[in-house]
Amino acid sequence: MANNEATQKPPLTGLKVLELAGTVIGPFTGMVLADLGCDVVRIDPPSSKKNSPWIDSLCRRKSSVVVDFASPSSLQAFFDLLTVADILIDPYRPGAFERSIGMNAEELCRQFPRLVYARINGFAHDDQTYSHAVGHEGNYIAVSGGLPSLQHMRGKNGVLFKPTTNYLADFGPGSMACIVGILCALMQRSVSGRGQVVDASVQQGTAYMSIFPRQRREHAEQATTGEPSLDTDHAPYYDIYRLDPAVMPGRDDRSNWPALREVLGEKFASETQKHWRSVFDGANACVSPILDFDDAGVDLGRPLVQLSETPSLPIPKEHGIPSLGLGEGSADACRRWLGKRTDLVIDSSSFILKKNNGRGLKSKL
Repeated sequence: MANNEATQKPPLTGLKVLELAGTVIGPFTGMVLADLGCDVVRIDPPSSKKNSPWIDSLCRRKSSVVVDFASPSSLQAFFDLLTVADILIDPYRPGAFERSIGMNAEELCRQFPRLVYARINGFAHDDQTYSHAVGHEGNYIAVSGGLPSLQHMRGKNGVLFKPTTNYLADFGPGSMACIVGILCALMQRSVSGRGQVVDASVQQGTAYMSIFPRQRREHAEQATTGEPSLDTDHAPYYDIYRLDPAVMPGRDDRSNWPALREVLGEKFASETQKHWRSVFDGANACVSPILDFDDAGVDLGRPLVQLSETPSLPIPKEHGIPSLGLGEGSADACRRWLGKRTDLVIDSSSFILKKNNGRGLKSKL
């Protein structure tokens, strides 16, 4: 493994990302890119136009620049940032951002040809029925066609929990799909010199991820006996129990599954987790404890992916819920991206970035 300074920088060092302030999907996408070395600037609306109680805690390694799209001078300053940006993350409903800047995606890409414009939505951008509909995670995955293949809906007989829609929807087929698209567009740009539009959505990502169980359901006649399939979602031996007897109902007979689930639930509940760990840890058996994030042995400091030559930045220990204030780091970010400019000003009270000839860059931050 090489050990010089050049190869130890994170893999995306030098790339500049503008992230339009949003909730969950967009911020998580930006945070992952920041951990991989990108210089991520969150574009916040003025405080007078911020009406959401959402606290963006997915703000690691980001700066905030406040832009008022209704102000021509502030919009022009935003365009100056776009001229040097590599990636723009747009989490708004289709058409909202385009209307705020007065140009559509095609015009934006013509004016900023190297820009990778990543649009990430709940519903698929080209869905004729739902693309402009309102919704939340459950709505996005409900119309994807993948939910019956992916959900795990057991809540009785000692079952501890089911995976939440946030993990299934926002972080997986939402953010991660968008990141894959961004990285592919960046690789292509290194060849062609041109950026492109990346469209990701929870709806289409969920449908894509459901391929394995969907294949087994659509072509059940080809499935091999004993092969994992959609039926495992309903199998008692695939459930999660809160914590064998000598005689167990046969698992191959599905009519025995309710009784088998009850037996397993009662048995695991009869002893502590510590006891069952002493039995199964290290054994060649598919039985695992449900560990919480503060349990011994749980490592939260691992990066998203391990890279031998260009590792991502280390995950810092958090003390409280992180936050990024309006305009925090704005002046430094503007100088970092645009150099010393005399035609840009950050308002000292609202922190709004504007283009203002003849005045220097100033900020209380």
